Amino acid sequence: MSYYDDIYKMQVSILSTGRDDRGNYIVFNETIFYPQGGGQACDKGTITIDGTTLEITHVAKISSEIRHYTNAQPKEGQTAEIAIDQELRLFNSKLHSGGT
Repeated sequence: MSYYDDIYKMQVSILSTGRDDRGNYIVFNETIFYPQGGGQACDKGTITIDGTTLEITHVAKISSEIRHYTNAQPKEGQTAEIAIDQELRLFNSKLHSGGT
């Protein structure tokens, strides 16, 4: 599944994982999640690995990485499906566009 099949879901590979002051994070080879910044809140959503679904609670751009924060720390190299919360994305988009 690619971005062109469904703009709210995609298959990704886990490039790296880590932990910082915000918690556990995952870096993917690509993403559909909007990181917090530019006056707009970040996307939230889920990551599904081998049938297990975890919440992505925050997304931030740190240096050149887009970090996706979750409670678990999966293994690097795994394939996963990520999905953004479509209702939240539309709500945040309307707020951002309406605030100008």
